[in-house]
Amino acid sequence: MLRFLNMRMIKYFSIIIFAFVLFLQTKAQSDLPLKYRLFAGGRYSSLLAPNDSVDVSPSVTGLGGLSLVYPIKDRLDLDFGAEAFFNKGVYNNDVKYRNAYLAATINLDWKPISYFSFTAGGNLAFLVESSLMGYYAVFGNGAGVSGALKYPMEGYQSYYGSLQFGFKLDLHKDVCLGVEYTLLLNDKSVPLYPNFNVKLTYTYDPATIQNRKKSKSQQALKADSAAKDLSKSALFIMLKSYKKQIDNAIEYEKMDLANKIIISRDEENTDIMLGFDLEFNYCPVYYFYIDDLNKILNRDFEGVLLNHDLKVDTTIHFTDSSFFIGTFGFAIQDTAISYSHSSLYKNGFNNAEGYITTANKETNYSNYGFIVYDDQLKILPKPFPRFISSYYAFAKRTPDNVAKLLNKKLHKLHH
Repeated sequence: MLRFLNMRMIKYFSIIIFAFVLFLQTKAQSDLPLKYRLFAGGRYSSLLAPNDSVDVSPSVTGLGGLSLVYPIKDRLDLDFGAEAFFNKGVYNNDVKYRNAYLAATINLDWKPISYFSFTAGGNLAFLVESSLMGYYAVFGNGAGVSGALKYPMEGYQSYYGSLQFGFKLDLHKDVCLGVEYTLLLNDKSVPLYPNFNVKLTYTYDPATIQNRKKSKSQQALKADSAAKDLSKSALFIMLKSYKKQIDNAIEYEKMDLANKIIISRDEENTDIMLGFDLEFNYCPVYYFYIDDLNKILNRDFEGVLLNHDLKVDTTIHFTDSSFFIGTFGFAIQDTAISYSHSSLYKNGFNNAEGYITTANKETNYSNYGFIVYDDQLKILPKPFPRFISSYYAFAKRTPDNVAKLLNKKLHKLHH
């Protein structure tokens, strides 16, 4: 089909693109809330045959184009576009055809929910180029073809209108996948030729892009501010205690199991301590068990901070009012608002495994690693290194590797 993109087709479409770019330059000086769309996809279609005696095979072809979108009201848009599409197939099982069309389209898009929309409208398509059995013919202004072809083509329709309706599904931000059902109208205005279009569409909305840039800039300022605050305060690392497993083992008089859990816990927590002692110098680091989270949140630091023997040390004091909390665990995001302190403790921080099950829609990860929160257990804004995964490709990062990477990212952000 690439060979069929001849100069005439390129010329017509270039004119449309030039007019589109010119309009964009004009619009830049106005306040019209327009959006712009680029789309590409495929079409399953039938060719408009000149009469019932001609058997035309269906075809699967490519399409592409661009459009201007005017928001009529919230969730309702009017879409004006230009589209190019191509088809090829067989007449009566032995005459091959290849055609190229340009179409003007108008559609109404209604978006009842955030990720799904309905579309309905119509278009007027013109046959620009056609190739039949190696013959070459140019169509235009309703003119047909006659000549020494195997089947008479007089009266062949070189333009037609169509009605179309379908739906679009948002895939990611400005990209959506659309499916349209089209009814082609022949010269007798009889809708006999069904088509299906599948389109992948990118929408450029200047207002949305501007808001994203503004939001990103604000997040960057907040992240930088958080990094500066951390450098002047401290990082409180929450360690797992496995208290429930140990208590259950003791209750059922399984002392060997209880001792195994304690030894495994102490080895795990010691590795974390040594890793951060060796590789993290961005700010002072303190350690506490997950069971004392509520005391830390209430700024009651007496009798909860641990020494390097993993014992509570009453000689360790912290008097600053600002601090951050870090821990190894899973982060599961399903809501835009962090849970309250009591809900966090109840639904995750004190479970049997000691894993975090906090939630935040902004973060799109759901794996295991080191998570950094502010002193209210809220997720910090990007580009603050709020999460360092414990896994890289197929390898696992040790606690010292995690501490080293976190330290590097914080220094880079701060400076």
